[in-house]
Amino acid sequence: MTTATNPESPDRLLLKDREAARLLGVSVRTVYAWRVGENLPHVKIGRTIRYPADALRRWAESRTEGGER
Repeated sequence: MTTATNPESPDRLLLKDREAARLLGVSVRTVYAWRVGENLPHVKIGRTIRYPADALRRWAESRTEGGER
């Protein structure tokens, strides 16, 4: 995959809806719902929404339950 389509790429700072969903392992609809109800980190650029990859990883880690920390 190229950097433009690989959300795992360290060069990619902001992700589109589908890329954010793929990174989190959920559907695009879930990303939308989390953005509204769960305060999923996002950035508005004009009318476009993008998701900072590092912020998504931290957000997911902060919601991890159980196991050792």
